[in-house]
Amino acid sequence: MKRSLPSIVLLALTASCIYPFDPEIDAAPEGLVVVDADLVLGGASTVQLRSFQSLFSSSWITAPQAKAWVEDEEGTLYPGIPTGYGPAFAPTKAGTGYGSDFTVDLAMAPADRKYRLRFETLAGDSYSSDWLEAGTPPAFEDILFSADEAEVTVAVTLDGGADGTGYAMLRFDETWEFHSDFECELEYDPFTGAISDIMDYPCYWCWHSQTNYGYTLVDYTQMDGRKVVKYPLTRYSRYDSRNHRRYYINVKAQSIDKRTYTYLKHLEDDSASGGDLFTPNPGELAGNIGCDNDPDRPVFGYATLARQVSRRASNDARFLRTREPGNGAVRIPDPDTWSTWYQIGYRPIKRNMSALDDEGETVNGIGWGPERCINCLLNGGTQEKPDFVE
Repeated sequence: MKRSLPSIVLLALTASCIYPFDPEIDAAPEGLVVVDADLVLGGASTVQLRSFQSLFSSSWITAPQAKAWVEDEEGTLYPGIPTGYGPAFAPTKAGTGYGSDFTVDLAMAPADRKYRLRFETLAGDSYSSDWLEAGTPPAFEDILFSADEAEVTVAVTLDGGADGTGYAMLRFDETWEFHSDFECELEYDPFTGAISDIMDYPCYWCWHSQTNYGYTLVDYTQMDGRKVVKYPLTRYSRYDSRNHRRYYINVKAQSIDKRTYTYLKHLEDDSASGGDLFTPNPGELAGNIGCDNDPDRPVFGYATLARQVSRRASNDARFLRTREPGNGAVRIPDPDTWSTWYQIGYRPIKRNMSALDDEGETVNGIGWGPERCINCLLNGGTQEKPDFVE
């Protein structure tokens, strides 16, 4: 029977390219290194390192301190800049070039060369990936928005080109303008205890940006020739705040080879299934990173290299389904308790509102609600308009 380590081994890396998986405990030596390297020519490149010590140790996921870099076949080195040192209990070497999380600047790296990841731990162990080539990226043809009764779907059409591999990786980030649940018309002065009318409440509309750290793998070898046609990338509810006014999605696409697709898809499927008796162990599928001074030492993880293209598309409020904000959070307090409600985070909203009192009876008057329902800045918003928005 397969004995497996909990998939928590790679939870620290789930915000990037590699999914959690279950290496066999019996075959997992002390100090097993786990690597996630996402190398993008002309874009943001990241490297993350972790290590497994002992399932029964109080610190069984640690971060090996290392120096990391990328080198090309002409001998040019691209140093990894430490951005983190892993779990708090890992020894830090700030200012020395050692770390466990890195960025690598490949903005000016030539596209026609081969590259490999290298890193050397503080303990003196050296690791290298296979030599990697960045394939020709696909070309965007369209990003489409459609809706059914419940959801908005964002779909992409890509052309893999004559050099297309038949496999692609998609990522995206989102930005949208949204409003708070209630538009405030009143203001309370805690010093005088008075409520006054205000015009153009400034915290009703905000912007929110969200980076989606996962990825979508696409196999289009059996699709329409060399194209990915109207592939559903993401969905969101028609009641979602993305529909309030303006929504932008920035889709990033890159070609990957069959080996990379097979490896990442295997890990994705294993993570989704939970790893049962009929699921092959991910450790049985070789990655592309090895230990230079001990070739028999297992290393888990994968390094990808790609040229990435991106395209931004926008949608308006045409698919919005509105619903009145529930009055469950609204209170109609007596004027002599306004100060108390203000201190616990409530703010006046409007006059002539209705709400239920403690006895379940409907009362009318000045409605108060939690500030988070009134001030969009408290719901992850900002009033700094993104640079790409006119």
